[in-house]
Amino acid sequence: MKKHILFFVLMLLSMTVSARTTAKIDGIYYKLFSETNEAEVTTNSYKLFYSGDIVIPSTVVYEDVEYRVTSIGDL
Repeated sequence: MKKHILFFVLMLLSMTVSARTTAKIDGIYYKLFSETNEAEVTTNSYKLFYSGDIVIPSTVVYEDVEYRVTSIGDL
């Protein structure tokens, strides 16, 4: 029984560590990682791609929290 409880607790912890939000900020989609305040450029759920020149800022603000843009994900 203790092993089952430990497994359940570890599963819950792993879910909270990977907490992320996808947000559109100034026309660019980002995955926002709240535990590290980092952002990754991504696409939306419909896999609509960007066209033309885009400027990716070094930081973005979402809901009054500043995130450092650290990567470009699989587009």
